[in-house]
Parts: sequence; structure tokens; C-alpha cells
Amino acid sequence: MPFLNLAGYIEKNIESITSDDELQILWFLSQDNKAEATIYIRDELVASMTDGSMPGWSAMVKMDGPLAKVLKR
Repeated sequence: MPFLNLAGYIEKNIESITSDDELQILWFLSQDNKAEATIYIRDELVASMTDGSMPGWSAMVKMDGPLAKVLKR
């Protein structure tokens, strides 16, 4: 763990995070009172997840798969 997506699902890769200030996670409650998180790396939205979402959403994938759905912006 963590599991990796197969190469065919990947739209783009990101460089490794080298310091804490490159990562930001924002937590909030949705309209239906579910916890949601948005994840930013170097101020770029890269992922989103909600309480109970399996899988979450990623800006790094080009098609929905077992590990992530496409994050539509």
C-alpha cells in the first residue's frame, strides 16, 4: 500500500512532494452533511474524496478505474 493505478489509467504524473508547504488538504461538510476533502499539491487541485466514496476522484487519471475516478473541474 498505497496501491498504484495501472499505466493505462494515468493522465499525468506529479513530482514528489519535498516539503510540507507543497501539500494542502481542505476539509468541509457537503450540503448533505458528508465530510469532503480536496487535496492540492503546489496549489493545483489533484484529488477529492467524500465520506464513503470508493474510490475518490483524481485529476491525474484519464478514465475511471478501480482506484480513482476522473476529477472533473
